[in-house]
Amino acid sequence: MSTSPQSKHDSILHSASCYFNKVTWRSCLALASLITTQSMAYTTIEPPVPLSERALLVKQSPVTFHYSAELHSDLIWQGISLTSGLPGWASKATFTLRNKQFNTFLDINGYAYTTNPSASKDANTQTDIAYMMTQSKFGSQLLLGTSSTNQTKLTISQGIFTWPGSEVWEYKELACSNSGTSPYLRSQNPIKPVKSIDITLDYAGMTMAYSTYSTSSKNQSATESNEPISTRIWGDYYHIESKKHSLSKSYHYNLEFGYWNDTGQHLDFNLYIDFDKDVSATIKTYDFKGKNTFSDNYGMVFIMNYHL
Repeated sequence: MSTSPQSKHDSILHSASCYFNKVTWRSCLALASLITTQSMAYTTIEPPVPLSERALLVKQSPVTFHYSAELHSDLIWQGISLTSGLPGWASKATFTLRNKQFNTFLDINGYAYTTNPSASKDANTQTDIAYMMTQSKFGSQLLLGTSSTNQTKLTISQGIFTWPGSEVWEYKELACSNSGTSPYLRSQNPIKPVKSIDITLDYAGMTMAYSTYSTSSKNQSATESNEPISTRIWGDYYHIESKKHSLSKSYHYNLEFGYWNDTGQHLDFNLYIDFDKDVSATIKTYDFKGKNTFSDNYGMVFIMNYHL
């Protein structure tokens, strides 16, 4: 059977096309393989970025340090105003030595303090003239359990409160020649230290604490109403603080209840606001029910916190 010239021509073109396609695909595969090989040969794998020397030392160090400074519209300490309704400040520093399930710590705290004494009071009534109260506390903490978010902590510590450069003053009456008396203040003695023993249990985010205080400056011959506040506020103190609950990422709240044997009791609602990792604020509403010579008090205070 004869084949036309046109058919032969088409057959040649088809064979050439198939051959060209095979060569083209083989060339493309070879080129791709070459590019991949070269890329694999010259692509460097960067090592993980190491921690800075300072960050590594902080992470590995058994000693930690935390510091915070606070500005208060009224410095409320355990239900009692230390600034007589005036703005005040507090600073808190903690050094901790970690050893697996056992920590040792030292707290050094400072609080603004003033009783704002009135111009006159009954004779023989004592008052404080002070500007700062310091608290130093040394103790140990036992960690129970393995979960860092739900760990039970038992803390036992001993502390001491001091009022640097401050004194107890007493109201006296000065007899005047034209009859009558005139009140005046007379220095009695420096405000002596107050010692404390504190036991705290943290369980599932809730804190329960007991503190007992002993003062060396109590005037046994004076009635309770004649003693200065630095003497009168002490005794046994019980405190419960609930776990923080979240309203959003930056807003949290909790409740506090505290009870003094001879002073009174207080109930607080705290709203915490986080601005960033270093700055936060607290809005505290409180209701204090006084006993003996302490009056009832309630209100709201604003606290700015700066953390390091």
